[in-house]
Amino acid sequence: MYSTQVQNGLYLIQKNGKQLLTPGGTAVKSSIKVLAERLVTDLECYGEDPGDPVSLVAFHYSMLDYFVDAPIKTIQCQLTDSFDPEWDWTLTCPTAYPHNMFKWWELFGMNGSNVEKGLEWLETLSMMQLCAVTIVTAYTGSVNIAFIVATVLNKSDLKKFVKEVNKWNKFESQSDLLKVFENYLFYFNEGAEP
Repeated sequence: MYSTQVQNGLYLIQKNGKQLLTPGGTAVKSSIKVLAERLVTDLECYGEDPGDPVSLVAFHYSMLDYFVDAPIKTIQCQLTDSFDPEWDWTLTCPTAYPHNMFKWWELFGMNGSNVEKGLEWLETLSMMQLCAVTIVTAYTGSVNIAFIVATVLNKSDLKKFVKEVNKWNKFESQSDLLKVFENYLFYFNEGAEP
């Protein structure tokens, strides 16, 4: 049903032999072969709904419809504003009980210790990476989590991190949260500047 066709160095995604379009009317394409292949796989598995980041479609459709032509500084500023305890639930520990407080700090950083590093990190990201960070921030309610997953966490600890995060903020499904993080890391790393 879905396939890729190479044209002028781009991988065009087709549905039943016709060019696939995003909800915004943009041709679904990529210059990255592995990304195009993963998109085809996720389209077959999850369909074309761009609203659920359990599918890579949510990341790439957002990139094509909203981020490609946006000023990079605007996106950086929006994410910078999110590194605030008022907007990011992980930046304020909800308990004064020492045992739980130490667990919180171990998981999310102590009293916003990631904020300064995170703000510097945002300045270094490509537009594709900023798109990925925005998607995960919206899904989890935390730009700090996006920062931790991309920079601090070992990929081998991802399942444990999901389980620990879920203890503090119940997500519908731990397996979905894990898949979102896996998509995030894939899209973030594929979007890194060479």
